[in-house]
Amino acid sequence: MRAAAPEVLAPQELEALCRTLQAQMPTGVALAMTRAGGDLPALYPAESAAMTRAVPRRVAEFTAGRAAARMALSQLGVAPVAIPMGSDRAPVWPSGLCGSISHMDGLCIAVAAREGNIAALGIDVESAAALDADLMPSIATSLELRRMGGAPSLAAKRLFSAKEAAYKAQFPLSRRVFGFHTLGLAERQADTLTFRFSEEVPPFVAGSRIVVRQWEIAGLCLSLSVLRR
Repeated sequence: MRAAAPEVLAPQELEALCRTLQAQMPTGVALAMTRAGGDLPALYPAESAAMTRAVPRRVAEFTAGRAAARMALSQLGVAPVAIPMGSDRAPVWPSGLCGSISHMDGLCIAVAAREGNIAALGIDVESAAALDADLMPSIATSLELRRMGGAPSLAAKRLFSAKEAAYKAQFPLSRRVFGFHTLGLAERQADTLTFRFSEEVPPFVAGSRIVVRQWEIAGLCLSLSVLRR
C-alpha cells in the first residue's frame, strides 16, 4: 500500500488499510477504523454525558472512536452497546470484554477481544513523522534510541507510540498513572518491541515484560499490545 498522509486517505484506501491490519491481528482480536465527521451513529446517552463540555472536534473524535469500538465488538458477535467513559477517562467495556481506542487527527481505531486468555489490549496510532526534539528526553533514553536504530527523532516517535500502547494495555490491570521511563525498551526484533517495568506497578513486579507489535503503513505508526493471562 502506498505511503500517504492519513488525512488524505480516501474512504476506499481507509477500508483497504483496515483489511490489511485486520489480517495481521492475533487470533481473537478484532480491529475497526473510522474517520471523525462521517455518517456515524449518534452516541448513546451514557456516552454523551462525558461530552457535555467538549469542543465539537473532541465530540466528533469521541463519536468516531465509539463507532469503531462497536464495529470491532460486532466482529465478536456483540450487539451494539454503550461504551461510557469511566471516572479515570478510560472506556468502560461490557462485562467479559476488553478493548482499546486511539485517535489521531480525526482517524480513529479500536481493538476488542473477549476476556479469557486475553486480559487487556492497548492500541495507539500516530503519524509516522518525526517527534519534536524537545520531547525526546521525556520519552526515551539514549540506550532505547540506539536499540531502535535509525534517525533518533523517528525512533523516538515509534517509542512514543509503543509505550502508549503498552501503558493502555496495563492500565485496566494496575489503574496506575506513570511516566514514559517506567517502561524501558529491553529488546527490539523487527516489528516486535519488548518493554520491562523499571519499578513495581502492582500487579506487575519490576522486570515484568510487555510486548508490543508495531506497523508503519500508509503514513502511520500503529502499535498494539496484547496482555495474556
